[in-house]
Amino acid sequence: VGCLGLLTWHSWLAAWYANLGAVAFARIQLENWPTNTWSNGQAAAQLGTLEPEFEHALALDASNETAHYRLGLLAGEQRDYAAAVSHLAPAQQADPGHRGINKTLAYAYVWTGDLHDARPLLKIIPEAPNEMSVYTWWGGTQGRDDLAQRAAAAVDDLAAAR
Repeated sequence: VGCLGLLTWHSWLAAWYANLGAVAFARIQLENWPTNTWSNGQAAAQLGTLEPEFEHALALDASNETAHYRLGLLAGEQRDYAAAVSHLAPAQQADPGHRGINKTLAYAYVWTGDLHDARPLLKIIPEAPNEMSVYTWWGGTQGRDDLAQRAAAAVDDLAAAR
């Protein structure tokens, strides 16, 4: 048991840091919930204070799924979709059945304009066509015509795949 502990201490410690960060992340996200408004990135600064926890976890275990997932969510909140993909893709590889990771990664792919990689994930998300239709409208209301166009392309791509 002692030898096993010596060989895996970094994974255990990484999980500790990642889980501490995840709990704090959830507390921030759930503060004053429900807000009955769409996220406009207002929590990004507060959530960003947790980045060192997740980076520490990744320094100990570069494959820590929780740290990658939360950093991907943070990048999405900051509207840095390329960074979101860079964290969500390894999280998805670690747990390909995780619905939250799959959906967040699929949408990050859409926002970066990568329909090729988004397609297989979007197909397993039943609500994706409806949500992408709403994002087509929402992107326009936020002055993000680029995101509206990408959402419209995803809607068209999903309709063609049926």
